[in-house]
Amino acid sequence: MLLPSLFVACETYVLDVVASSGVSTVANVRWTEPAEARSRIIAENADGVRIVGDWQPPGGGRLAVVGLKADTSYDLFVEPEGGEPGAPVSFTTGSLPTSLPTWTTTGTPGWRGFAVTSLQGANQWAIVLDEEGDPVWFSQVSQDGRLVRARARMDGLGVWVVPTKIDDKVSPSDLIGLDWNGNEIERHTIEHFSQDYVEVEPG
Repeated sequence: MLLPSLFVACETYVLDVVASSGVSTVANVRWTEPAEARSRIIAENADGVRIVGDWQPPGGGRLAVVGLKADTSYDLFVEPEGGEPGAPVSFTTGSLPTSLPTWTTTGTPGWRGFAVTSLQGANQWAIVLDEEGDPVWFSQVSQDGRLVRARARMDGLGVWVVPTKIDDKVSPSDLIGLDWNGNEIERHTIEHFSQDYVEVEPG
């Protein structure tokens, strides 16, 4: 299957944007920056909502842009440190899966940023919500049990998830690392799972 790919170049950088094959709200970007300054990726939509990436070392970078709403058009561009932003690349996110549960959010946002959590039910989902309660990232986790924990990885590569059996605490469970494209990147078996966990050091 061919994925949508958008490409723009100018005198100072080259930016390539490819839609994720696993998560419809994620854009995978790659850019080169010949200048010696650091650079980062910015995403804006028609409402002026901005996603601001972390500064990357001189020369460019490669990352997954997370935090975009479904079915929304964005302009993505490179911002060099101390310089003028480059020409934007237009990118439109896909729709949410029809099997993802729906909900209603009330009230006004009282915080900035994102919340990582899990949904339990007929299907198990790890999700990321923005401050308006909209899902901006998701991954269905296959397991005979319940997804009891989902947390962001400290290395920024994705999330940790812990699905566990619901009939006993003797059966082993797994600590699974997922990247932002929904791919499993590591798995650690937990014997006799009955504990919560916290990541205290990257890795």
